[in-house]
Amino acid sequence: MYKKLFSTIFLFSCLHCTMIFAADPPPLALMKNVSSQLMTALRVHKGQFQDRSVIHDIVNRIVVPHFDLPGVSRSVVGRNYWDQASQNTQDQFIKAFTKYVIEMYSTALSSYSDEVITFKPIRDFSTSQTRVLIYSVVSRSGAKPINLNYRLVKLGTAWKIYDFSVEGVSMVQNYRAQFRDALNKGGLAELTRQLQSRN
Repeated sequence: MYKKLFSTIFLFSCLHCTMIFAADPPPLALMKNVSSQLMTALRVHKGQFQDRSVIHDIVNRIVVPHFDLPGVSRSVVGRNYWDQASQNTQDQFIKAFTKYVIEMYSTALSSYSDEVITFKPIRDFSTSQTRVLIYSVVSRSGAKPINLNYRLVKLGTAWKIYDFSVEGVSMVQNYRAQFRDALNKGGLAELTRQLQSRN
């Protein structure tokens, strides 16, 4: 139930955002820039989304680069299962998990409507910060507003999304719950095999 909700709400939030006219801190500016790029791509390729490769390409180029996928991969698996796996298995999981994420977000794009997101200002932001929480609200016609919050981490000079939550429910925790049975059955190798079979 949450899988579609997470991917749909996240992509809707990338499509329409209310503008903040004051100078934005880098992580907030990043989110707005991603929104602009995604909207442009959707306009350019409007009417082509029956071809899944078109949607996959947009998500892969515009959305995926702004996720800390290695970090998210470790988090959704958990330290014990991650550390027990070989480097090759870890790499194969990151690859399979990335494809899984692309497919879910591509599906969400296909059902886009006119949701609007309002980003809240980041208060007391310091350039020395390496982690930040961005609050936002998604408004939908005829529906109750949804609280959507992003967690970003600074890796080198780049800000990356490592989690987001919908009404307080974490994406990482949601994936962790989904993957628990596969991990208990056969560790990271089994989870990777199952994801590869879905891709």
